[in-house]
Amino acid sequence: MNFKKYINIVLLSLLLLLGSCSDKESTAKDKEQEELIKKEIRIPAGSSLYSELEGIGLTVPFIVELITALSNDVDVASIKPNSLFEVYLEANTNEFKKISYVESPIVSHQVRYEHGEFHYEFVELETEKRVRIIEGFLYGTLSQALSDKGVELAIRNQVNHALSSKINFNRQAQKGDYFKIIAEEQYYLNDKMPGTKLLYVYYSGKAAGKVEGYRYQETDSKSAYNGMYLENGTAMLSSALRLPLDRVQITSRFGYRIHPISRRKKLHTGIDYRAKRGTPVYAIAQGIVVRASWNGGFGKSVEVRHPDGIISQYAHLDRINVRHGQSVKAGTIVGAVGSTGYSTGPHLHFGIRQNNKWVNPQNYKMTSATKLEKARMQAFKKQIEEIKQKIDSLPTDDSDPLEMTTLERYRRENSKKRN
Repeated sequence: MNFKKYINIVLLSLLLLLGSCSDKESTAKDKEQEELIKKEIRIPAGSSLYSELEGIGLTVPFIVELITALSNDVDVASIKPNSLFEVYLEANTNEFKKISYVESPIVSHQVRYEHGEFHYEFVELETEKRVRIIEGFLYGTLSQALSDKGVELAIRNQVNHALSSKINFNRQAQKGDYFKIIAEEQYYLNDKMPGTKLLYVYYSGKAAGKVEGYRYQETDSKSAYNGMYLENGTAMLSSALRLPLDRVQITSRFGYRIHPISRRKKLHTGIDYRAKRGTPVYAIAQGIVVRASWNGGFGKSVEVRHPDGIISQYAHLDRINVRHGQSVKAGTIVGAVGSTGYSTGPHLHFGIRQNNKWVNPQNYKMTSATKLEKARMQAFKKQIEEIKQKIDSLPTDDSDPLEMTTLERYRRENSKKRN
């Protein structure tokens, strides 16, 4: 037999064999999918993942292990009503195989159960990132001007939060002030996804002066250092702190007092707010949870370390909604009002510790003192250059980005008439 002909026959046989193996693997995967039953769960208001899993027939011990495995990587306590979960069960035996928490159209958290063990997998579909420039002039508020340019509420809030650390808009903002922002948006299959990031912000005004900030981002998306900074590495943190409760009524202030239980004169290290048991308690600013446990006379307590170094304390809680090491933002629910520890009734004890000393929360204002140091500063400088390169590489729009919208023109013309 001709040698070349022999080689061709051998190669053809190998290709047929590989194709056969591939077909078998594909068939096996298709068969596996066919043998699984998918059940969708949307968490109703007032219910929980635990209750819904129990409702589809999973045993209590198994549910506890499953939620524990999921909570190692997902903040289960923060899952909102109507959140979507997909549970996959064996068609013949009804045995649990996998659960998928669909956080967004592009992000899901999956936990598989194989050979008696749980295995977590984070799944994020590839998206297209688009960077755009928005700029214009003030003829009302900054939020109005950004809204007129089609900027979504989340980014408007980020811009206001960053700039308010350096500008008093009530006093310094004037008509005709110039603003410019760079936003990075995510698209999947040409649909815009949540998670737009503010990369750059610039503001210039006669009274406000010039303020320019860049985004610093670490690999850990939950890092408390992620955010907007001046070019010298100083954080653009708003001095405005969120209140820990929706409504506040002080029942005991900071300072020395007669303790209601021991009846001895003792320093009251925080402020007591009256509230009903179960009332949500919020983090006052972004930070990292450094305590989420029982703390002696404070009972169930949460403590959060913020980027400027202070620690905020939320004590006598009925329940804790966060865990140690978790990243929180201003407004994150950290727990609920209770009466645990040395307490005479439901209330929130709120304290602030600075340099290991308790300070009066009513006198404290968060500053922009946090600075990126050493390795973080070096990384920030590189990120600044990358942002500048993105700005330079953006294509020029045919329309004038500074051209006023119809609404802006109406506001300016009517403003002149009033003046």
